[in-house]
Amino acid sequence: MEQPQAAPAELDFPKQHFRERAGTNISLVYDNGGLSRGNITQENRWDSVTNTYETVFNSYDGYVTGQGNFSTLCANAGSIGSFGNLTVRQNERGFSTVFCYDADAARMVRRVEAAQTADARTFDYVYDPSLTANLQSITDVDHSITRSFQWDSFGRNVWETEGNVRTTQTTYDDAVRQIQVKSDRN
Repeated sequence: MEQPQAAPAELDFPKQHFRERAGTNISLVYDNGGLSRGNITQENRWDSVTNTYETVFNSYDGYVTGQGNFSTLCANAGSIGSFGNLTVRQNERGFSTVFCYDADAARMVRRVEAAQTADARTFDYVYDPSLTANLQSITDVDHSITRSFQWDSFGRNVWETEGNVRTTQTTYDDAVRQIQVKSDRN
């Protein structure tokens, strides 16, 4: 009786994966270290206009990258741990977005786009302190605009307000289906 062959090691934990869809070609590279969690560390996207790959780099569990040290942007940078949290994402143009987490590394509390540049924008996140931990608000710190959220007991967003400019109310039926969305501008 013939023994089944074992899958090659590279298939057990892929280091690189290709995906093609509707004229796009995306190559994904995964982490492969001792504390590997299967995180995507690099994304290569084919740009059919320029005939080149655009590369996005992701860093996890640390704020020091080849682009610099971003730890000063995050109050809890020293307690990030090794939970597999995305901390820095460098886009194809070389700009970095930094993701900061609470002291338990459980929730993102700040996002800084184009970090350490003149065009940097900071967004702060506040969560409901109850067990649901629903997002209460997102504040664009640089423009002083806050988006607030309210949730029902099922964890569905039922009310959203954006800086005294726009309010959106969502109503659901008893079968937990969205039935009505009302939006206005003040």
